[in-house]
Amino acid sequence: MSVQLVAWALETPCGSISRKAVLIALANAANHHTGLCCPSLKRLAKETDSSVKTVQRCLDDLEAMGLIQRQERQRDNGSQTSNAYRFFTVTVTTPPDHKHHPPPDTLHSPEP
Repeated sequence: MSVQLVAWALETPCGSISRKAVLIALANAANHHTGLCCPSLKRLAKETDSSVKTVQRCLDDLEAMGLIQRQERQRDNGSQTSNAYRFFTVTVTTPPDHKHHPPPDTLHSPEP
């Protein structure tokens, strides 16, 4: 969990409670060093008390708003697994008292 991302998600206008819930669920699932997360649609639906279809619509909207980017992932056999999600407007920092962690990461849009 990334406390910084959850705090950011709580303050970020999303235009609907469903989008907000999905953004918070993504932030809650994010790695606190990288900001990357890979929750399944079923998990997001369960955590937001929504249908999978609603979660898919919200993810489309959040991506169109420039708040996240989805990256499709595949298993070794070629079948699709859960997508990876990145946040673009947040800098994830490591607390200064944790010396064994890597330096802070700034999340950027991937190169085209």
